[in-house]
Amino acid sequence: MIKRLTYPEIDFVKYAECLADALQSNVFAQKEVLDFLCESWELLVYDDYKYVMPLPLKSRLGQKFITCPIFCQQLGIFGPDDNPEINEEFFDYTLQNYKTYLYSFNTGNTLRKNLTFRKNYFIPIGLYERQRRKYSKGRKSAVKSAGHLKFKQVEQNSETLNFVRKFHKGLAKQSDLETMISFMNFLEKKNMLRLYGAYLEGQLLTVSALIDDGTSVYLLALVTDEKFRNENPTSFLVDKILEKYIGSRNFSFMGSNVRSIGIFNSSFGADLQEYPVIQFSKKELALNCIKSLVR
Repeated sequence: MIKRLTYPEIDFVKYAECLADALQSNVFAQKEVLDFLCESWELLVYDDYKYVMPLPLKSRLGQKFITCPIFCQQLGIFGPDDNPEINEEFFDYTLQNYKTYLYSFNTGNTLRKNLTFRKNYFIPIGLYERQRRKYSKGRKSAVKSAGHLKFKQVEQNSETLNFVRKFHKGLAKQSDLETMISFMNFLEKKNMLRLYGAYLEGQLLTVSALIDDGTSVYLLALVTDEKFRNENPTSFLVDKILEKYIGSRNFSFMGSNVRSIGIFNSSFGADLQEYPVIQFSKKELALNCIKSLVR
């Protein structure tokens, strides 16, 4: 049976134990990450924390609804296995008891529903030399041509953050960029942020921001000064990061559904992983809220 717990009712020791033993694993479900990214959140629990499903919530005009915040890529159901029957129970309970705008399950959740899927690109722990052989011909050439660049760990300081603010692309709103900067500051305090740069004669061309949870690294941002695009600094930087980490960490590109980004990610030999998403339009969400008010 599924039980709904508000935040004060959650046993966070049992929650952490469930996540630690779960077949599915990602950094986004960690309590401290959810506390930072979410306006509020609740938890669905099955059989005394055997399976759990965190639900991020937002309030508008007195109505609460589920929506995954930006930079929280995958949540979903966590437990000792991928159980489609139990997954269906969680899914049905969520739609029956919550107004929902956007909710992302994870790549380890099988759901027998006609849902939208989003893309992630993933490289499991392995030998760097073996992974290098999986690069596309064009990516191998780009990495080789960038051999004159320098790879260096970067400090989080005003210069680095100004570079990110100046050259970052792909975020729709300025507020999203500021949220990312705040998230980077949070990760830095938790010793989970890793910054690396590609340099040409002392000048920073590209900077990468990684989340490191000790098991996996996640590519939060890859920011480039486009006037140096012909130097192939992004290819160089991702290759160096894989050389450094892939022997001890899984690597997640954190998306994307944008075709050009997907081609770039897959050219490093990354595996495509799709995860199911519940998504309603803003109009549908508004109608559901109105219906609940007039009942």
